[in-house]
Amino acid sequence: AELLMRGSKNNQIQELESIGADLLKEYHKSCGRVNALPPTSDDRFFDVTTSGVKFPGLEIMSVATIGVKITNQDLPGYEFVLIRDSTYAQGNRLFVWFFNKVTGKDKDIN
Repeated sequence: AELLMRGSKNNQIQELESIGADLLKEYHKSCGRVNALPPTSDDRFFDVTTSGVKFPGLEIMSVATIGVKITNQDLPGYEFVLIRDSTYAQGNRLFVWFFNKVTGKDKDIN
C-alpha cells in the first residue's frame, strides 16, 4: 500500500499507530459516502504528505489521512478511502502569515 501512496513525487508516508474513536467514526462515514466496504479491525491508516506546491519563499503542503484495506472480492486489491485532509504553509514568515490569514488558518493557530 505504501508504494501506491508514495506516488511519482515521493510523498512522505507515516502509518498511524494509535487510532482514536473520532478517526474511526470519520472513516466509517467516509466509507459510506464513497460506497466502500465497511471498516474492519484489519484496516490500516496513514498520513500522506504531498511534495507540495512551491512558490518563491513559500511552500504549501497537503496532508491526507487515508484508510487502507486489502480486498479479496473477485481479485485481491487495495481500497483507499480519504478520511480527511489539511494544508499548511512553510517558508518565509510573512508569506506563511499571509497564507494563514487568507485561508482562515490563523484562527486555528490561536
